[in-house]
Amino acid sequence: MNRDKISIVLFASQLHDNSSVLESRKEIFSFLNENFDVHIVTDLNEIPREGIKISFIATGGTEESFRKSYSKLSFPLIFLSDGIHNSLAASLEISTFLTNKNIKHKHINIPSILSSETKAELVKHISDSAKILNAFDKLRNFRIALMGNESPWLISSEIDKELVYNKYGVKFIEVPLSEVEERYLFLLNTFNSSGKTSFNDELSSKYIDKLEDRSNDELNKALIFNEAIGSVARNYNAGALTIKCFDLLSSCKTTACLSLAMLNDEGVVAGCEGDIPALWSMLVANLLTDKAVFMANPSSIDTLNNTIDFSHCTVPLCMTNEYKLPSHFESQSGIGVRGIMPLEEYTLIKIAGNRLDRFFCAEGKIIENTSYVQRCRTQIKFKFNDQNQICKFTEAAVGNHVVLVPGRYKSLLELFMKLS
Repeated sequence: MNRDKISIVLFASQLHDNSSVLESRKEIFSFLNENFDVHIVTDLNEIPREGIKISFIATGGTEESFRKSYSKLSFPLIFLSDGIHNSLAASLEISTFLTNKNIKHKHINIPSILSSETKAELVKHISDSAKILNAFDKLRNFRIALMGNESPWLISSEIDKELVYNKYGVKFIEVPLSEVEERYLFLLNTFNSSGKTSFNDELSSKYIDKLEDRSNDELNKALIFNEAIGSVARNYNAGALTIKCFDLLSSCKTTACLSLAMLNDEGVVAGCEGDIPALWSMLVANLLTDKAVFMANPSSIDTLNNTIDFSHCTVPLCMTNEYKLPSHFESQSGIGVRGIMPLEEYTLIKIAGNRLDRFFCAEGKIIENTSYVQRCRTQIKFKFNDQNQICKFTEAAVGNHVVLVPGRYKSLLELFMKLS
């Protein structure tokens, strides 16, 4: 099991030597070392530039040194305190200072008695904080390719890209849809002139038996489309993308559904319809959990049974127990993905709003894979754990699409939003 690497930056007043401060926290640091890969920094002039940095406010009288040094730490700021040497009092003063300056932070106090329950809770707090710091670190200078604008029916999906860049360091790269179209048509013409029957023998053999009323020609076009999207994304050094896929139906005569499933399997977070808030939700969930995620449309709500049906024509193949490749539902063309998803616990998430600061999150379980004819190909029935959440969902104003990630991550996602 990989342990989080954390630099603990020790803040102690000049009235205390570092060795005595560390000796008095022997139990704490022993516990931290059991659960994390800890490097203790005692010289504030040697705070590392890279990696996760969490402060330990070890004594009183450290407020001024923290004020002078906090810019060298990881943001959002995470700091620990305990019950001796006025550690807690100094930490509360620091927390108030940061609040006054609107600097996002989390203060984790370590109780004097470390019971097994307390240790488990502390491990979760510190581990979740490390995941969030890692996510923020990866978002800095992250590049997202916007292949076309948002689809015209997504009238609430516009965001303030400059604000998001200033807040997170994420760069949105606007890629003309014509670039994808031209790359696809070039690859298609090259393939047609080659005399080959398969664009990619390895991938064709993987997917040929999964086709459902689709031809080998349709599969080749879908695989060529995947190469086109992937190569354009690589040209822009993009780690995530969303594409206005419906606009390419007439010119390319295929769909992006299989390509998006494949890209997500490969770790490139990829969304449909040019929906930036949905893609952002996918990216945040992926960075925090290191799992592929499912972007879906709400199809129907059953308040009596506390369930919502979701569907979409693409899903990461790694999220399914099995899958078939029929046509795309709306256009009846190209290749869609009909995935059968595990009946297990999931977290539903959506980050929305012009500033990406509106948020809905709930935990529940997929209880059924449905098969309605008049819906997108991958269909699931999601049951909320909390009866009240289904009403909150309809009132949350988070737009068309939602995201599902396997597992229970509500508290982690809520902490990310609190620290954003």
